[in-house]
Amino acid sequence: RVAYADDAAPLDITPNLLKSLRADEAVLVDQVVRAARAAVRASPVAARELGRLLRIEIVLGAGVQKDGSVKVRFFGIFSTSGGSSDSYSCNVSATGERADGADGWKITKLSCAKDEGWGRTIDLI
Repeated sequence: RVAYADDAAPLDITPNLLKSLRADEAVLVDQVVRAARAAVRASPVAARELGRLLRIEIVLGAGVQKDGSVKVRFFGIFSTSGGSSDSYSCNVSATGERADGADGWKITKLSCAKDEGWGRTIDLI
């Protein structure tokens, strides 16, 4: 696993989302967003179709479901060359479930909506 400078950095969560989540739910959302970010960065399909995920711009929506899974939606900033000169925003949606026997999360659904004038959704998981 490659380490990135933003691995431990705080996430930008909108104030309205903070108002709608309990503190324990916010912790779960943070964990799932980080797991989704790692899954995108590890995906060869994402690298080929989207480029490199530079950072998470903002977490737009999230919720803990009755079954314990967590659904999140965030804007990721991607770059086809790895630099900021050609960066663009992409809407990422993910669903995470607790990993068996671990404190971590398994991303069970992951898709990126790439809109460059014609729109395209890329399902990674």
